[in-house]
Amino acid sequence: MARSSDYQSASKPHRERGKQIRSLIKQVLSDEGIPVHSVTHRVKTEGSASAKIDASPNRYGSFGDLHDLLGVRVSTHLATEVDAVVALLRKEFDVDGKRSVDKIADLNADEFGYRSYHLIVKLKDDRAALAEWRIFAGIYFEIQVRSILQHAWAEIEHDLGYKSSVDVPQEIHRRFARLAGILELADDEFVRLTKDAKSHARKTDSAVKRGVNVPVDRDSVRSLATSSSAVRTADAYIADQLGWALLAEPSSEYATLRAKELREVGLDTIADVDREMSRHGERVARFAVAWFEHSLPASRADDEYMFMGQNEADDDDDEYERTITPGVSLFYLYLHLLMELEGDEFDSAPADPNEDFDEEDYETNDLRRVEFRRVHREVFGSGPSGTGF
Repeated sequence: MARSSDYQSASKPHRERGKQIRSLIKQVLSDEGIPVHSVTHRVKTEGSASAKIDASPNRYGSFGDLHDLLGVRVSTHLATEVDAVVALLRKEFDVDGKRSVDKIADLNADEFGYRSYHLIVKLKDDRAALAEWRIFAGIYFEIQVRSILQHAWAEIEHDLGYKSSVDVPQEIHRRFARLAGILELADDEFVRLTKDAKSHARKTDSAVKRGVNVPVDRDSVRSLATSSSAVRTADAYIADQLGWALLAEPSSEYATLRAKELREVGLDTIADVDREMSRHGERVARFAVAWFEHSLPASRADDEYMFMGQNEADDDDDEYERTITPGVSLFYLYLHLLMELEGDEFDSAPADPNEDFDEEDYETNDLRRVEFRRVHREVFGSGPSGTGF
């Protein structure tokens, strides 16, 4: 009972402040603009803590001596992001250099295993002096930092019960080493792919802004949405008519949807899109506004819905800030061209103009089809088309 009481006493700060420590680490990473896959934490169980003390009685005399009673794990997307995370944590926390371990440097060239940092840290004095952190002052805990693939290796290794190459039977030692090499190569390849993807985005953005014709894809649509005069004019008209704010740029996910739709109606290059927007831009914008006003009753004017964009709210405000994503006119250009291609076979209409174009978000009831075609016909039925707003 005495030992159990000691565990409860030693683990109390960790149980009470574990989530707060995790949130603190997430916040400092976010403030520094370092994206990570996940930040998790755990408090070592009494059984696990007792076993560690029993295994090293000369090193640990009590539960309070354990530096990893609280453990926080930061998993990055890429191996190259590990160093940036570690550098930030060294700046934000008081790191015990003697007990911290760089397992990346510890592995010999002929050894296999996962590569990660194990930092033993405590709060810096200025933070520990704050009332909300006082219970955690002077208490050490462990932060592990590794990539997703490094984490996968560690989890598999843990499940198999192999802690070092000495534990591994000779007949599977070679297979372990080969797998470690494959994971390391995969990590390296993901790094290269990320660099290449960013390079493609930069080159595409430069090409679109210089008027170079490039294929329609996610990156070219993102650039077009913010640089094409025809698209910007149409988007600005929609935002102005609705009285909503136009965001600075579309998300990657949004641009991917628009690129897929544009290709579906035969617009394979940015020149194709610009040509069609120059021809139909004005009426595409009027079509979007008309359908939106028809589909959203006045009784819903103050609700939380957004219009093909992100809906953001401030907890201190009673009303939502309604926003529109750049490139919304490309969505309605797509709908117009799709109706022209399919004619009478076009049997769907957006169930809600606030939703992305997706078959699951479509209704095909007769009334909606009739209304959608009527609004489209009223806008496109007669008169010149263009961008002369």
